[in-house]
Amino acid sequence: SVRAAPTETPIDGASVLDAVKEALRENRVDLHLQAIVNLPQRRTCFYEGFTRLRRANGQIIMPAEFLGAAERANLLGVIDNMLLFRCVQIVRRLSERDRRIGVFCNIAVSSLEDDQFFTSFLDFMRENRDLAHAMIFEISVRAFRQRSPIVTSNMARLKELGFRFSLDKGDGLNFDLPQLQAAGVKFVKVNVERL
Repeated sequence: SVRAAPTETPIDGASVLDAVKEALRENRVDLHLQAIVNLPQRRTCFYEGFTRLRRANGQIIMPAEFLGAAERANLLGVIDNMLLFRCVQIVRRLSERDRRIGVFCNIAVSSLEDDQFFTSFLDFMRENRDLAHAMIFEISVRAFRQRSPIVTSNMARLKELGFRFSLDKGDGLNFDLPQLQAAGVKFVKVNVERL
C-alpha cells in the first residue's frame, strides 16, 4: 500500500542529493504497490509500483523531490536496479497466488540507454523471463516519442523476452497504434476525463 509522506518543508537540491545517497547506501529504498482494479467487479488485476526513499528518521522522500537530483548525479540506474530487483521478488510472490495479476514497474530512459546497467539488467530479466506475463515496464509518453535508437533497440530486446511496456503521463489519445504494437507497448494510461 502507499503511505502518505509526512508534511515537511522542502529542502534544497544538495540536501536532497545527500539524502538520496544516504538512503541508497543504507538500503532505505521501498517499493510501494497501489492496486488497480477492474470495474464493476473491483477485482485487483494489476499493481503499480512506486519507488520511495526514506530518510533516517523514516520520512519519505517523494519522487518529485529526488528524481531531478538523482538524474543529475547519475543515480537513476542505481535506484532502478534496486526497484527492479524488488519488483521481481514481489511479482514472483504474487504469481504464486494468481498468475493473472501484473505489476507496472517504472524504468528510467537513462537506464535503458546505459550500456553497463542494461547489460546486467537484461541478463537478470533473461533469468526471470518466466515473469514476463506479469511484469510491465513503464516509461512516459514523452520519453517513448523521443527515444533514441539505443532505447528502441533495448526495448526490442526486452520485448523478445516476452516483456511488455506501458506509457504514462500522456496528454491525449493521439497514438500510432501499429507503432505501439511494434514496440511492445500494450498499455497506455489515460486520464478518465479523456474517456
